[in-house]
Amino acid sequence: MKRFFLILTFVQTFICTMNAGSTDNGKLSRQQAIDDLDSLVYMLCEVHPNVFSVCTPTAFLSQANAIKQAFPDSLTSLDFYRNVAPLVAAVGDGHTALYFPYKDAFKKDMPRFPLMVSVDANDSTITTRGTLFGVPEGAKIVSINGVSSKEMIEKMLPYASGERTFFRLTNVNNGFLAWFYMLYNAAEYDIQYIENGKIVNRKMHSVSIEEKQKEMKRGMKEVPQNDFASYRIINKKAVLMTVPHFMNAQELADVCRKMVADLNTRHIENLIIDIRDNGGGTSMAGDTLLSYIAKTPFTQYEKVWTKVTPITQKMTRRHYKQGVNFYIIDKKKQPQANAAQRFNGKVWVLVNHHSFSAAASFAWTVKAFKIGTLVGEEAGGMNVSYGDVVGYVLPHSKLQLSISFKRFWLFGADENNIHGALPDIEVESNKALEVVLDRISH
Repeated sequence: MKRFFLILTFVQTFICTMNAGSTDNGKLSRQQAIDDLDSLVYMLCEVHPNVFSVCTPTAFLSQANAIKQAFPDSLTSLDFYRNVAPLVAAVGDGHTALYFPYKDAFKKDMPRFPLMVSVDANDSTITTRGTLFGVPEGAKIVSINGVSSKEMIEKMLPYASGERTFFRLTNVNNGFLAWFYMLYNAAEYDIQYIENGKIVNRKMHSVSIEEKQKEMKRGMKEVPQNDFASYRIINKKAVLMTVPHFMNAQELADVCRKMVADLNTRHIENLIIDIRDNGGGTSMAGDTLLSYIAKTPFTQYEKVWTKVTPITQKMTRRHYKQGVNFYIIDKKKQPQANAAQRFNGKVWVLVNHHSFSAAASFAWTVKAFKIGTLVGEEAGGMNVSYGDVVGYVLPHSKLQLSISFKRFWLFGADENNIHGALPDIEVESNKALEVVLDRISH
């Protein structure tokens, strides 16, 4: 495998007879929903290397049949998602997922839940973000309309794709408002939360998008959105490089060249690379960054197993050898040849449960080749995992489905001991930078 790339080309392929007309109110007919489900199951089985590696064929197909039998005479795309998404998540692959129909569900005039919240992947608690409509920031939610936080999270987990529970919980955090709307939407909310150690009960109404945006502007701190890799000098001893994704190798190379030259000129000895919440991208971008900080040859992957069917070939629009193929990667990548173009000081990498895909591979390689010190939490991406995806749009509901068609073994990975990159210094994600700076100062 030359690179770990992410394919986001969604194509429409009719693989079974679709002869049922839509209902006159824009909803799916029962037959259309059945056709979409049959299409989804067929594509998963045709494309994924081993769709039954976690869920047995009997359990998977029984679940699919039960869903089919329960379809009503007509249903919305959101109804279809509510029923079918857990089947896809049951595959147990963080790259294989059915995407929430945001455009269909979140119309402009749809009333919104008034609060913004965060779900902690370590202790499964829900806390408020910002001070909105009188509810303070950091308040711990006990229940909403009589449903406990624990119950809400447990109800949402089946919709979250991923190999490990902590990674699935980060997906619950990201998808909370969408899934809350799908499962618990109401005109009024009786909210119980803990403030300063005391339980507070508040009755709140749903709000318009304009009302919520206005309140968020007033009550939430603006957090700079880093769409591109960047760096800033913290002090004479350390620089912080923020890498929000690994989507563009050339962009990363440009930043690395400038940064390394700057660090070497200033004789800064510590480079802190922040890949917390980095959802991945391409391994080529990861290799690019590694080439500027590694002192010896390295490789992210040791083995790759691909399954390429005619349908996969058509969907990727790339030339792959068809069939089931297994590759051993024995050629290592080289660091930058000119030592003056490499960073030769101490490297620290901040990692958390949502460092996934190419970011998780990067973190694993940093540790495997002793390039730097990992600080934070276990990475969300595993040392043996499925990846490289093709996209498919279901014919009637138009929901988007991503499916892995490769399986990867990171360098030195053990099939019998699957886990993410483990931190050398384990600490809560939001304290990782503080801990590193403290280590550097002493």
